[in-house]
Amino acid sequence: AVKVAFHNSNAATAASLGGAPAAAHTALFSVAMLCFTLGDVGSSLSQAFLPPFARTKVTNKVDENGEKTHKKKTIFDIE
Repeated sequence: AVKVAFHNSNAATAASLGGAPAAAHTALFSVAMLCFTLGDVGSSLSQAFLPPFARTKVTNKVDENGEKTHKKKTIFDIE
């Protein structure tokens, strides 16, 4: 929905420009939409492959007073 609204507002702006500026605007906008699409796909792919590398390290310690501490830390192993 945001991309459609963005496209419509840019189309209205381009319509008020004139011949050559409108053609340059169309070419630049086409390149931008291609980059938006590839960026969206690249982001989804990177998130899809991230979970296998993430794990949680749990640390249990007992201090000198006999109190237990429980800590969780997310670690990314890429090896």
